[in-house]
Amino acid sequence: MNKEMTPATPKSMQRLIFLLFFFSGISGLVYQLIWTRLLVLIFGNTMLATSTVLAAFMGGLAAGSFAAGKYIDKKPRPLVRLYALLEAGIGIFALLFPLLLKAIEPLYVNLYQGLNKNMAALNLTRFGICFALILVPTFLMGATLPVLLKRFVRGVHTIGSNVGILYGLNTIGAVIGTLVCGFLFLKMLGMQATTYVAVGINLAVAGAAWILGKADAAAKKPAPTPAPIKKEKRIPGQEYRKTTVITVFIGIGLSGFCALAYEVLWTRMLNLFFHNTVYSFTTILAVFLTGIALGSFIYSKFLAKINRKIVLFVVIEIGIGVIAYLTPFIFTSLYEALFSKATPALTVLKAAAIMIVPTILMGIALPLAVQICQRGPQREGDSVGSVYAVNTVGAIFGAFAAGFILAPNLGIHKSVIMVTSLNLLAGVLVLLTLVYIRRPIRWGYGFAFAAITAVLFLGASSPLFRSLYQKNQPGTDILLYKEGKIANVVVYDFYKDGYKDLYLNGIEEASSRLWHVQLFKMLGVLPAVVHHQPDNALMVAFGAGMSAGACSTQVSSLDCVELNPDIRQVADIFKHENLDIINNPKLDMITNDGRNFLLLTPKKYSLIISDATNPLTFDSWTLYTREFYQLCRDKLKPGGVFCQWVPIPLPGDSIKVILNTFKSVFPHTSFWVIYGSSQCLMLATPERLSIDYRELAEKLPPILKTSGLEEFGVDTVDKFLGFFHMGEKKLEEMLKGFNIINTDDLPYAQFHKGLDWQGIQAGLGLLKYQESIFPYLTNMGEQADQIKKSLENYLSISLMLSRGFLLGRDLEYKKASLLISRKKLPEDKNVTCMLKYDPLRKAYFLKRLGQGPDDANAYHALGSIYMKEGNYQEAIAYFKRAAALKPDFTNAYLNLARAYIGVSMFDRAVETLLKIRELNPAGRVLHAVNQELGIIHILRKLRYQKNDPLLYAALGRAYLEKGEFARAARVLAAAAELKPGDIEILGLLSGVYENLELVEESLAIYREMEKLLPEDAGIKEKIKQLTLVQTHPGARREWIFAKIPGKEPKKPDTGHPEGCDRAMDKWDDFESDGKIRPQNLLAAALEFEKVIDANKTHMHAYSDAAIIYEAMGEYRKAASLWERGLQVSPGNQRAVDNINRLGFLNELKWNRNLPRYRKIEIYNNIGVFHWKNREFDRAIQYFKKALDLNPQHVHSLANLGANYIETGKYIEALTVLELALKLNPNFAYAGPMKSRLQWLRSVVDANN
Repeated sequence: MNKEMTPATPKSMQRLIFLLFFFSGISGLVYQLIWTRLLVLIFGNTMLATSTVLAAFMGGLAAGSFAAGKYIDKKPRPLVRLYALLEAGIGIFALLFPLLLKAIEPLYVNLYQGLNKNMAALNLTRFGICFALILVPTFLMGATLPVLLKRFVRGVHTIGSNVGILYGLNTIGAVIGTLVCGFLFLKMLGMQATTYVAVGINLAVAGAAWILGKADAAAKKPAPTPAPIKKEKRIPGQEYRKTTVITVFIGIGLSGFCALAYEVLWTRMLNLFFHNTVYSFTTILAVFLTGIALGSFIYSKFLAKINRKIVLFVVIEIGIGVIAYLTPFIFTSLYEALFSKATPALTVLKAAAIMIVPTILMGIALPLAVQICQRGPQREGDSVGSVYAVNTVGAIFGAFAAGFILAPNLGIHKSVIMVTSLNLLAGVLVLLTLVYIRRPIRWGYGFAFAAITAVLFLGASSPLFRSLYQKNQPGTDILLYKEGKIANVVVYDFYKDGYKDLYLNGIEEASSRLWHVQLFKMLGVLPAVVHHQPDNALMVAFGAGMSAGACSTQVSSLDCVELNPDIRQVADIFKHENLDIINNPKLDMITNDGRNFLLLTPKKYSLIISDATNPLTFDSWTLYTREFYQLCRDKLKPGGVFCQWVPIPLPGDSIKVILNTFKSVFPHTSFWVIYGSSQCLMLATPERLSIDYRELAEKLPPILKTSGLEEFGVDTVDKFLGFFHMGEKKLEEMLKGFNIINTDDLPYAQFHKGLDWQGIQAGLGLLKYQESIFPYLTNMGEQADQIKKSLENYLSISLMLSRGFLLGRDLEYKKASLLISRKKLPEDKNVTCMLKYDPLRKAYFLKRLGQGPDDANAYHALGSIYMKEGNYQEAIAYFKRAAALKPDFTNAYLNLARAYIGVSMFDRAVETLLKIRELNPAGRVLHAVNQELGIIHILRKLRYQKNDPLLYAALGRAYLEKGEFARAARVLAAAAELKPGDIEILGLLSGVYENLELVEESLAIYREMEKLLPEDAGIKEKIKQLTLVQTHPGARREWIFAKIPGKEPKKPDTGHPEGCDRAMDKWDDFESDGKIRPQNLLAAALEFEKVIDANKTHMHAYSDAAIIYEAMGEYRKAASLWERGLQVSPGNQRAVDNINRLGFLNELKWNRNLPRYRKIEIYNNIGVFHWKNREFDRAIQYFKKALDLNPQHVHSLANLGANYIETGKYIEALTVLELALKLNPNFAYAGPMKSRLQWLRSVVDANN
């Protein structure tokens, strides 16, 4: 501490008071966070409402600081005890604040209703009430700093350093308050208990300060009356001219404006890719305050004694501006390395990378300005209060301007530049007042400032952040990008997947995918259908307008409350899906917070529909609490229906919390799920759900047509009812013993950090209680059994698709398709959607081709759809066109080969697959190529060996490896029929049937196995289990769910070092066309080499690195790696073979004048190496190259024939082997060759 601070005060007391001020900072930020949340419940969660709260808060601080500074200089008081009273007042008022808020609510409601929806008047009313409520405590908070400064500062030269210490300590307290409140207290205690903790801190601080005040003898000494201020160039007691001081006042006001404007803009910038949760907001605020605190301490410790403070102020302000200008570029440059990763541990680093340096400079600026603007002895309070007040008033306008004027009109990047120019202006204004700068130079500075600002602004790249959104979603076009008042709005066209998608602040909100459109249309239609005769409806949130559009077909008037004023452009993009609702005269759009509107409006509704954003986002928590549901219930007409969207999976037990909360207010709740997706509905009816089936069958078909549900796959009554998941009894059963609910005080579900395995398990837990809607139907007549059977089929399909979605298993979708096929059910568009060949997808890509006939991706997508439909010839045409338009489109070639296989054009398929190898595909694509080649070999052989069970078994295994269980089942069943009693084939077949959940078929196979192995306990147990499953429906569901792991599946242990796994990930990181990114290929090789450098014993790293370098054409490098590997593993024949083969390839590459005989020898030897490695088709390529040079080369003919046999080309094998024997009957391998020829002739002749 500075020795001049106060001779009358012992250092120990001084330190204790400073410690109290630190604790005061903790409680201050806790209050700000809690009061904002409380006020949002009354005034709404609009940007204007929250900005109003911030403005009122900052305004109270400014007023308190200014008034206290003036007052304590004129009327001396025992200042430590005055500080104690201020802290006590803050605590007492914080205790009363919730009660005052409750008392003010009826007044606010009455004022709104009297204002007749005049939003301007409502906003003024909000501000007035907010300011009145917050003024007293924030006024007291603002007064604390000048009071303590007045008490503990005596030397005018130390005022800046002392402000730095106090302001820094208080701000560090604020950081801790922010973190503790945001990460712990709100989650563990709730707002009320957290308030009590903060009040306890305030009262403890007040009590300690009051006791310390007894020893404060200096506080009782009257201070001398300050000298009157005269109008002269230099104010008495000040070191600087009046004009300089005035410009510093202006500068610190501009600095305050800039600080809060930056906070708003940086938050918007960081939330481009942060998940917009309570934790991200807390982290951003904490980092911002940390920087300011560090700056204050740095000034106090290192800069307070600098003589040229004006120059320092100029440098600081210009420095803030320059670094702030760079922040968008820092963000974009670090995006790939830092911001594209969503790990929570990186959140602080992300925020700090942007904010820490400029906020440190901001923290230096305030105490520096106080030091410059100090008004002499005995005027310390006025000095601090005035500067603090001016800075805070600037902050009020900065927060408002950034959110409502700059960002919506200029965009984030240009807004940062505009605010940067104000920082530069703050420095330049002060610079121009320096006496030693001549007038021409001052004009030069002024013009330079204007020119720099203009160049920066006009030269700004407007799509800077748009490009990051593009990078964040490769394979898309951006249809709409807008940095609006409420949110950053982006609509993508996922042209490679066939849908449009709306994102708000980086969170997906709505898309044109089948299940998403079904969800929104069901949200609009379902409550109307169960209500019977709704006349009006309220829609909370508009989104893309699909729910509103569907609902408008069922009601005479529709009120829609939406926060975002930028929705018209979104609605236009989704015009087809939302039935052009934005131009529907039934719609009354209201720009407000949905909950706030419900609180204020006297109107009641037949239907209330809540399409709120994700419950984990920072701004949606108010729409998933008990109090919100009570508000909705109270605004329903008699017989009214409420419906709300909710997603699964959510982290932890959030979904159970939300369901329990919903059911605590609406006991007659049913739960509906758009199966195969994350989309769910909670439906509240006035009585237990009961649906007259006959009545529904009469009225629903036209509703499905007019609402658009029919077009999007909901085309029958049973399909509509198939989305039912469970009724109130099953909900009670599921929630039994679970008592947690969301309240305004503690919205439990908001505080889960991110999706986890517990959340997925909770989603799967919902499936365990899924039931058919059949018990809730009446008046079915003679069709009851048929309806029950139909609904049971939909229940089975629903379970499969939902399991597939939650677990990421395509097999579940294939099982659903197999069920539909086996039971001859109508095609289900949800199933075809999950298998990616639904009609909507096809229509999308046909439309794209109509817009651009050279769209390779569209041709490929349509080829995939035709192939899945079984139309292989059409698929071939589209794949060929895609490959012609994009010659390196490896996925197009791969699927073209598969289509060729589908029509038994095996030679064309092989030719296409071998071409893929030349394109350096990703590791997974290369693996798929080898799988397809193996299948072709078996299918060729089966042309001649139709009754060979071993070939069928091999084909079954190949299909299993590809995940094609239905095909595997067919060929393994054929193998079992051809070779009865083969326990290995039967074991494979029973396992496939079990995986496909074909219980009866699996049981039959196990009983057959029991006859062969009557003592096998495992088989007996399987028979017992499957018999129970077959006879008891409940046991069937338990059997299915027993297969789901109880713990999060771990990544398989490859047995390789971590570096090898990273290299494999890079090798497998390919673009959507299947081609590996070139930089990833090299990165994978280098990663393998790092493993080798760290541990020279890993042969796997040598071989994989060598394979990659060979793919890149670096044969010498590849050979050297095999040689090094050979030193680790002497005698490794694979390494020896590859060294020799690469030597031959290198010889061919660099010596183009090789004699013909040498080339033949090389080609033949390379072919032999591939043959030994079971790469038969590649071997054939090289043997053919040798024969092109010498068609009578016997060794090559013999080798070619042997490989033709391996690949199932028996006739070709006959031809070349006979030629080889004819050319040289005494050939070394003539004997074995003759026996092979004899076998081939018998096989071929048997099939002619």
